[in-house]
Amino acid sequence: MIIKVIDSGKGMTQKEVSHIFERFFQGKNSKNLLGSSGIGLSLVQNLIHIHQGEIEVASTKGQGTNFQVLLPIDRQNYFEDETKTPVKQLNLNEVPNHIIEQAPENVPTLLVIEDNLEIQKFIVSIFSEEYKVLKVCDGDEGFELATQSIPDLIITDVMMPGMNGFELSAKLKNDKLTSHIPLIILTALDDFESRKTAFEEGGDIYISKPFSPHLLELQVKNLIKKRQKEAEFIKMNLLMEPDNIEVASKDHDFLQSIKNLIEENYQSTDLNVDSLAQETHMSYVQFYRKFNALVGINANEYIRTFRLKKAAILLQNDFKIKINQVMFSVGFSSQSYFTKSFKKIYDCTPAEYKRRAKEKKLDLAKKKV
Repeated sequence: MIIKVIDSGKGMTQKEVSHIFERFFQGKNSKNLLGSSGIGLSLVQNLIHIHQGEIEVASTKGQGTNFQVLLPIDRQNYFEDETKTPVKQLNLNEVPNHIIEQAPENVPTLLVIEDNLEIQKFIVSIFSEEYKVLKVCDGDEGFELATQSIPDLIITDVMMPGMNGFELSAKLKNDKLTSHIPLIILTALDDFESRKTAFEEGGDIYISKPFSPHLLELQVKNLIKKRQKEAEFIKMNLLMEPDNIEVASKDHDFLQSIKNLIEENYQSTDLNVDSLAQETHMSYVQFYRKFNALVGINANEYIRTFRLKKAAILLQNDFKIKINQVMFSVGFSSQSYFTKSFKKIYDCTPAEYKRRAKEKKLDLAKKKV
C-alpha cells in the first residue's frame, strides 16, 4: 500500500529534511503553526516502522513537500503473533478530563494543563515516577482542579480551550488559594510580547516548544526547592519575628490574618484547623495544603508551637504562676500532653524551664549588684 501526501507550501531545505523525524525538531516555518510540538512526525515514523513500513520525504524550497508512506499489507510480511494482536481503538472523547498518576506517597504534586494529548502524555512520563501528577486539557478545568488540590507546581500551555494560559496565570496568582504556587508556562509562542505577557501575568518560568525534557525537569526541581526554602524562612520568621515577614503581598496578608486569628483565640481550646479554615472561607483540605505550602509545617503544629511559646513567655515573666494555670491560659486541657509538647520544643519540662528562668534572673541581678 502506498499513501502520498503532497502540499504546495513553502517547502524545506535539505538540511531541514534530514532532521524532520527527530523528536522536538522544528523547521523555520513551524513558528507560524501555533501548537506545533515537534513530536508528530517522530511518532508517525515510529508507527510506520512498527507496521514494517517506510516513510520517504522529498521537498524543494519554495515548491512544497511530498511525503510517501509504504505499508506492506500481505500477511507474509508479519510474524504470526503480530497478526493476532487485537488493536484497541482510542476514542479521544472518552479520555478522562483529569487523571491522578500513581506515585509514591509524600511527594510533591504537579498539575499539567495541556490540551495536546501527545505533549501531555510526554510531560507526565517525565515526572510520574517522582511526583504525583494531575492532568487536565483546558484552562477552566485547570483552575478548578488547582483550587481543589492545591498542587506544589503547575505546568500550563497557552493556546488551549477555556481560559488561555495567560488568563489562567493571572487568575491563579490573584486567588488566595493558589497565589503561592510556582507556574511554568510551556508554549509554542516564542515572541517577545508573549514572554512579556507571561511574566506580567505571574508566570515564574517561560519555556518555548520544542523543549528539553532534562531542562524542564531541572526547572521543576529548582522551583520546588526554592518554594521549600521560602517556606523554611517564613516558618522561622513567623514563629520568632512575625512582623518581619517579607513575602508576596497576598500570601503576607493570608499569613498575617492567620497570625491575628491565633493571637486572638489561642487561649480557647476550640481553636483548631477547622476553625481557621472556616474563618478564611476555605475547606479543611484547602487551608491545610495552602498553609503547609507557605510555612513548611502543618497548621496544627504551628498552633501548638504558638501556644507553647506563649507559655514560655508566661513562665519567664511570672515565677508565682502555677503550671496548670499556664496550661489552661494557652489553650491546653491535658497536663500530660502540655508537658510532653513543651519538653519536645524546649528539652525540659515547664517546671524545669520556670526554675532555670528564675535562676538566670537571680544570677543577672547578683551581677548587677
